Amino acid sequence: MKKRTAAWLIGWVAAAMLVLILPGERAGAERFPIILSQEDWSLSGSYASSQSGFQIPDYWQVKQATLSLNYEATALARQETSSVTLLLNGTPFYSFRPPADGQKRYNVQVAVPTDLLRSGSNTLTVQGGIRTAEEERLCAEEDRQDNWLRLFATTSLQIDYEPRPLDGTIRDFAARFGGLDVVQDRMNAVVIPENGGSAELEAAAYAVAGFAKASTLQEEPIELLSLSDPRWLSRAVTVVVALREHLPAELDALLEKRDWSREAALQLAQTNGRHVLIVTGDDPVLLAKAGRLLGNQELVSQLGRSLAIVTADTNVDTPEVQVSRNELLTAGGVRIDGPRHQERSFFISLPANRAIAEASKVRLDFRYAKNLDFNRSLVTILIDGKPIGSKRLSEELADADTLTLPIPKNLNISGNFMITAAFDLEVEGDYCLPDNGQTPWAYIAETSMLQLNTKDNTDLLFENYPYPFLRDGLFHKVAVVLPIEERGGDIYAAVGYLFSLLGQYADSNAGEVRFFFDDEPAETWRDRNVIAIGSFKQHALIRSVNESLFFRYDTEGRAFVSNEKRSLDPEYGARLGSLQLIASPYEAGHALLAVTGPDTGGIRQVSRLIASEAERWKVWGDAVLVDRDGIVNSYRFKEQAEAVPERTLESVFSRSDMLRFLTAAALILVLVLLSLLLMARKYRKKRGGQGEA
Repeated sequence: MKKRTAAWLIGWVAAAMLVLILPGERAGAERFPIILSQEDWSLSGSYASSQSGFQIPDYWQVKQATLSLNYEATALARQETSSVTLLLNGTPFYSFRPPADGQKRYNVQVAVPTDLLRSGSNTLTVQGGIRTAEEERLCAEEDRQDNWLRLFATTSLQIDYEPRPLDGTIRDFAARFGGLDVVQDRMNAVVIPENGGSAELEAAAYAVAGFAKASTLQEEPIELLSLSDPRWLSRAVTVVVALREHLPAELDALLEKRDWSREAALQLAQTNGRHVLIVTGDDPVLLAKAGRLLGNQELVSQLGRSLAIVTADTNVDTPEVQVSRNELLTAGGVRIDGPRHQERSFFISLPANRAIAEASKVRLDFRYAKNLDFNRSLVTILIDGKPIGSKRLSEELADADTLTLPIPKNLNISGNFMITAAFDLEVEGDYCLPDNGQTPWAYIAETSMLQLNTKDNTDLLFENYPYPFLRDGLFHKVAVVLPIEERGGDIYAAVGYLFSLLGQYADSNAGEVRFFFDDEPAETWRDRNVIAIGSFKQHALIRSVNESLFFRYDTEGRAFVSNEKRSLDPEYGARLGSLQLIASPYEAGHALLAVTGPDTGGIRQVSRLIASEAERWKVWGDAVLVDRDGIVNSYRFKEQAEAVPERTLESVFSRSDMLRFLTAAALILVLVLLSLLLMARKYRKKRGGQGEA
């Protein structure tokens, strides 16, 4: 009790010291660097362009913006005829001639007009006209391989801003919770009681998933802390999820007086300069439902008030997810200006465990200028950078052209992907003509569409994660089993990490997530997909399935032991964390994910690998080990099954082209049978008439 009191006192002192510097309440301008790309990118050809998107939160009052552009140009560039132009949201604001003195890397600092910035999505375009021909040969043909401009990943946009005061609504609170500055500075958290019950954990999991989905900085997971952890007292924006009997007295005193036995609530409060969204009630079922409301960020964005009541009749579910669908590529059409190679890309969202199936098609409706060299102009469609087909442009179809292409099966596309329309708009003698930025042009119509058919990737491998815990964007019979003792700290952190990534993949708050404890009978989670988090010593379920694990513990649970894939020294094996995805030992058709290690430090470390897409690429196969130095090793133990062609009735009848074919075939068959019947009847009548004669 004394330790807990001391922790609270330390936390409150820290909170008091931070009141003057909390996001949303700070005086003076703040600076935030926005990285425009995680990788280097380049422009090739004597005229090319590239786009980068970034977000400006609604609550930022931008005072100044500076672009730091780091680049390298071909040593063959002619400075007097080469140029680079920068555009923000389609409006040019700066041009320069790249030096050609042989230096490897250059930097240019550019003031960005703040009136061109807008809240929400912004697009920065870099247009490069890199010339290599000598002056006296200005109209000579150039080798496009020599014309390039490389932009480094260190290119960034520095934003100086002042945060607007929070307006007292849940909607604005949610925007701050997932804001760029708050997430990067780790000034947010979801908080639950130290020994939270199943309903509190379930509600918190949905809250973490919802906020992770809406976060503008998804490489940073949402932290799940306990009320006994003093760190939450220094966070600017927190969500406290607890039954009223577990709420701290100072938070309970901030609640409205209501009949909490029949209601749960989301109530925004301010205490010691911090903004706290209290999610509470007396009924565990309604508390879990309130958590599901936070998992529906579309609803949350509509809560322009400080109190939201949840009753048994409140509908908090998201709309049904459509995984096989027709999807428009663009809502309002896309215009492309300028000669030579131009690209526009469209992001398509797809659950990670779904793959593109047969009969998926892309239809591009477009038009273009008539002053092109139609012998050299064409359009190409690419899926994740891989071309699937091209078409030459023609003057006859310039006002209304269409390209429809099937998506090849051998692309093996799973999860989110990009569709790119690449135009080569060539004009005769275009190098000799002045570029006015308007000719030539192309326009992608808003009727351009993707016909998307999908199928499940069902192998129990981390390549297909989060399957089977998510199916078709829904939580699929998920049972999270935690140790009954010592489940705060690193165990809660692991839960937060896991549901941060699951939330980014989830397209709905529907489905089912349940929390259990290891002292409960296995029958309670027999027909579910289990996530077991804990060490051998603290977790009865981990001990019971030890013989089924790929990397097993020694008899005392102090370390992982060697197997056919890896030799492990006992001391080294004691410093590991492990992810292991195995078939459920309880019931066929389900899975068990063990997030485990000899101590909870290893559990926290290994759970970070499935906390964000930035780390998940390191994980493959069905078993993963990570040591204290962060060295990750992945292994595959399950044998690779032979692919079985998908020819189920469901897959057949889900395809519109197959249905049309079957309908036409059935009609033809009916007509043939009817014709044969009429001919037979006529023949019988004829023979009958001859007999009478």
